[in-house]
Amino acid sequence: EGMRYLYTAAVLTVLYPVFGTLTIQGAAGYFGGICVSVAAAVLMRHALGGIESILGRREVTDERIVTIALLAGVAVMAFGKFELFGISPGAVAAAVFGMLAAYSKGIAAVSCAAAAAVGRVMGCGGDLVFVAVLCSCTLLCCCLRVFGKWGIGGGFTAASIVFAVLIPGAGKLNIAETLIAAAAFLAVPDDFFEKLDANRPGYRDGKYEQRLSAVTYKLNSLADVLGQMAKLFEPNGSGEQAAADGFVNRQLAGVANCIKKLASDGVYGRGQKYRISFGCAVSPKAGNSETGDSCCVREFDGLRMAAISDGMGSGGPARRESLRTVELFAALTGVGFRPEEAAECLNRLLLREGEDMYATLDALVFDTVSGSVSLAKHGAPPSYILREGRLSTLYAEALPVGILPQARPAVCTARLRKGDIVVMMSDGVADALGKELVAAVTDRTRNAGSPKAAAEELLAFADEKGGRTDDMTVIVAKVE
Repeated sequence: EGMRYLYTAAVLTVLYPVFGTLTIQGAAGYFGGICVSVAAAVLMRHALGGIESILGRREVTDERIVTIALLAGVAVMAFGKFELFGISPGAVAAAVFGMLAAYSKGIAAVSCAAAAAVGRVMGCGGDLVFVAVLCSCTLLCCCLRVFGKWGIGGGFTAASIVFAVLIPGAGKLNIAETLIAAAAFLAVPDDFFEKLDANRPGYRDGKYEQRLSAVTYKLNSLADVLGQMAKLFEPNGSGEQAAADGFVNRQLAGVANCIKKLASDGVYGRGQKYRISFGCAVSPKAGNSETGDSCCVREFDGLRMAAISDGMGSGGPARRESLRTVELFAALTGVGFRPEEAAECLNRLLLREGEDMYATLDALVFDTVSGSVSLAKHGAPPSYILREGRLSTLYAEALPVGILPQARPAVCTARLRKGDIVVMMSDGVADALGKELVAAVTDRTRNAGSPKAAAEELLAFADEKGGRTDDMTVIVAKVE
């Protein structure tokens, strides 16, 4: 790389008779310009490399930090004495750079701020008061670094305003420049600050990366071990023992899958491509003050879940059973179990309690990255997808949870599009609507203003038709 700079200097030297003045003074100026040009090229090359490392969340050496600071000083110098309505863009740029350096480097940011401030002074011919003020503000806001960008922005602004009041005359940051710089700093996207975090102490020395790598390796190793253990319980033959072995096999495989997801998605995160909004409406059976149905909506890492459970009977006891069902399912799904694994585990947990109670389960899990949806059903009525005016039915038979150990959920999967509407309901709503169900679902949800309004309108229509002979619950979801 150094040879490129030498070649550049050699070419400029050969061109001296063409562009230079054949005097001692002219030669000194020309060759001095060559030295400055080569130095600027080296500075630019290393500074841009440092900026590229920051954006790529890689380690930035102290030498490159210095070159970035010098480049900032040169950039500030380029504004010169230019002002707009009494505001110097150079001063604003120097202040923003000082706050960014404070966020990334802490106390060491004072030297970076000094480089930017000197560039501003050299560019506009000001005095060293500006350098002192900018360095002092940067130093003071470093004390509030633990509060993130808001702490730094607020600390810098407060310190600069105090200096503006206490130190009369020009040559420093005025209040307008301070407020503009703070607003610009706070407007920087959070993603950029996450990239700056990679250069904080503890990140640069590789400790966090090493620890994260070690934890990820251990999690993946544990998942592999559990996967091998699951193979030991592969069912062989039929009967109760084979059914029990099959359950253990599926649950161990599910735990292994959860751990692998934790080691990948939980660490690196996923970008959401879809949004889904839910609306829920509930009505108790006539004569009861409490419904036996329960519903819940949860949000996990890249997943949205909604569930309805209808407890046996109505009133308080049914309510407690259905509420426990949806809460357990939500907890299992939240730690990474697939819907079918969570539902099967839930069935076993309820059976072990020994109570003669059961409940239906109708659960939806939507992946905001892929747009896929899974519906796990235990004794629940059909669900419906409305797409461009056409209604599709999702249904499969399965026993309610808490009846038989062998009961497994019926799982339906589909790929949703933006604008699709999903309708879930308890059997009280389905029975009340009867033959008018398809028309009611289509008409009452298609033109509703929101999923909440659609759920309430559909429930009101079912209440009108069926007379609240059972607990009724509706969930409407819309993909956006």
